[in-house]
Amino acid sequence: MRLHFGAVPLSPDFVPDDSWKPLHEPGPILMQCFALPLGIAACAAVVTLWVYLTPVTKTPVASLPLLLGTMLAIFPVHELIHAFVHPQMGLSRDSILGLWLSRQLFYAHYMGDLSRNRFIAILVMPLFLISVVPLVVSTLIGRASVTVAFLSSFNMLASGGDIFAICTLLLQVPNAATVRNNGWKTYWKVCRQGEG
Repeated sequence: MRLHFGAVPLSPDFVPDDSWKPLHEPGPILMQCFALPLGIAACAAVVTLWVYLTPVTKTPVASLPLLLGTMLAIFPVHELIHAFVHPQMGLSRDSILGLWLSRQLFYAHYMGDLSRNRFIAILVMPLFLISVVPLVVSTLIGRASVTVAFLSSFNMLASGGDIFAICTLLLQVPNAATVRNNGWKTYWKVCRQGEG
């Protein structure tokens, strides 16, 4: 795994030919305009589930410094979970953790080919582990922490970009396709049997 500061890096060994189709996707700033309402709606849904399914209101409220600290910690943890789902659990040189300050983005980026479903699993995993699992566990045991509920909801708010990307892949890319990022752009193709 490598660290990178700045824009999502280009893959020097990837020159898309006519077999690769570009995904129709907005640039990073416009994407955040689409992602914010998705994140707000998803967060509202999770907050509603916390309120109705768990006794979260009966637990003490965490301190403001603790909440702020955990909010900041969510971003790198979220991206590390993305990277963990990369091939070789994110430990190869093809996995990159990045910070693009001018776009206010943390990101996990993989430089190689991925199946469409693997790509979707990478996008889904932080939502599942940080937002859904704590809600399910708290519901099952009948106990909840305000701090955990807050982090679960905040992570869902911050996941609007992932939700947008999941929808884009499901709507545009066939199930059997191979997907590849090159910088911010995403390409896909359906490989014939025997191709890699």
